[in-house]
Amino acid sequence: MPFITEEIYQSLFPRNEGESIMNAEIRQQFFENVDNKVLDDFEAAKEIITHIRNIRASKNISPKERLTLQVNNGHNADYNEIIKKLANVGIAPLNPPSEGKQVPVEGDLGGKAGAVSFMVGICEYAVPVGNLINADEEIKKMEAEITRLEGFLKSVNTKLSNEKFVANAKPEVVENERKKQADTESKIKALRESIDGLKK
Repeated sequence: MPFITEEIYQSLFPRNEGESIMNAEIRQQFFENVDNKVLDDFEAAKEIITHIRNIRASKNISPKERLTLQVNNGHNADYNEIIKKLANVGIAPLNPPSEGKQVPVEGDLGGKAGAVSFMVGICEYAVPVGNLINADEEIKKMEAEITRLEGFLKSVNTKLSNEKFVANAKPEVVENERKKQADTESKIKALRESIDGLKK
């Protein structure tokens, strides 16, 4: 990639001998003309692709196996082609789309049963994997993880229920424990929902 970038840089304009993109300054106008919405949308697309790849890795699903990405009505379709190419997915509505926000259908609309769900921003996504994995094994793994998280949550709750700890610890330490509590509860909830989906 650096070599391709240098070649493009050299071909855009005549360059002085020894001039390279490796030591070129970024012009101030670049920062003034940045479209933050484009950057945010692209970052969301990257996060979606990362989630799908992580699902493949955790479920031992081959990158060659075409999956379906189910999206809700808040999904920005501008980067669908990139998502489809880099994650090897078809894209379909997670729920029936509302009027005026039709999403192109490219795959099974099997609902969330047997699907792995995730959030990017405020948008919900799901990848049905029920027919590609051993449901019993996955349920056992998730139940073991719930047990581990519940043990961790118990220790956090013990700290937060200790009035001396809450009164004497630094506010940022207490806040960090509360964040751990909320994050762990959220993970347990998501795991239980995934188990329910696999049992359907």
